[in-house]
Amino acid sequence: MCTEELNDVIKRIDGYEENIISSKYDEYEKFFMHFPIIVAAPIDFSFPVFRVRPVEDNVDESSPSSFSYKPQKLIPAMSRLNLKGESVFYGSIYPQTAIKERGIKPNKEFYMSKWIINKRDLTLYRLFNHEELTSNEKASAIINYVDSVRNDDTTKLLSLISEKLTSTINEANKYNFTALYASYVRRNRIFYKLKDEEGNKRNVSIDGFLYKSIKSDNPNELNIALFPDIIDNWGILDSVYKCSVNESFDIITGYKGVYDGTEIKWNNSKFHYRLERP
Repeated sequence: MCTEELNDVIKRIDGYEENIISSKYDEYEKFFMHFPIIVAAPIDFSFPVFRVRPVEDNVDESSPSSFSYKPQKLIPAMSRLNLKGESVFYGSIYPQTAIKERGIKPNKEFYMSKWIINKRDLTLYRLFNHEELTSNEKASAIINYVDSVRNDDTTKLLSLISEKLTSTINEANKYNFTALYASYVRRNRIFYKLKDEEGNKRNVSIDGFLYKSIKSDNPNELNIALFPDIIDNWGILDSVYKCSVNESFDIITGYKGVYDGTEIKWNNSKFHYRLERP
């Protein structure tokens, strides 16, 4: 697929109203089949992911599901990497990033959950072009990409997706393309006979996406979007904070709950915690 054709497809997809974009999947699946597959080398170590949600009256503070992805039965709204009705766990590698992504203001109360992703060989679709990856210290440390199914348009595709995800322009339907393409990846997660960096063939199943934060100029502030089964089977809730953040976004103040395997138990003592800097 040449750049001109790729731009034309994206333009057409972006022109649809959000309420009909899901119905266009079958029409564009044949285009997505020809896209290069850009996956990261599987991650073989556990790591934390932070997720933020606002404080609301109907939150069950003892249940881990209150701080996980929105279930399909509640019809999740379309977002960057999911169509309407598709559940995705969105989180961030650093707590500050998660706070900024949700637009939390200083001294405003919110929940922040800390999850440990403990899946061996976690495989993420990396939404970085080659130049971004080599200049991004955090991404480079996490993912050495697999040179799997590639062509001359690989960098162009990655650049276009990354540009869409990180655009600060407030335009209608700007996530139409990324949400529709992510739905294709979700439905076609297993890719066969891909070559890793040592030339060995392997089967790869995509578990989610890794992409830059829209709310920060720091290239190390990364977001992650995981498919629900990854959280259900390999996501471990470590703790939840009901807190507020200071003006510098480096100290949170509030209360901490710890998951004991059955429910979240809250400590009534107020705490101050300095966040790790990206």
